[in-house]
Amino acid sequence: MSTSFYDVDVTDDNESEDPEQAHRDSMVTELVEYRMTIMAISELLVVASAYLSDELENRSTGDLEALYKQLFGDNTEVH
Repeated sequence: MSTSFYDVDVTDDNESEDPEQAHRDSMVTELVEYRMTIMAISELLVVASAYLSDELENRSTGDLEALYKQLFGDNTEVH
């Protein structure tokens, strides 16, 4: 069996259009699940904190103000 040939059922809507990408996505998912399983809770919290910080840093000031107001109300005092 050739390793460069993928058996794709083109009549099946659930079949991936790009089997190589589907295989890659599957490997990434399994590696992430494995890594999360063996991580210490403290390490997992550090990763989550870094991700959230990056996500918030990439938002506009207006978005941050709206989110802050939604979570903490009109309190303008910064903690």
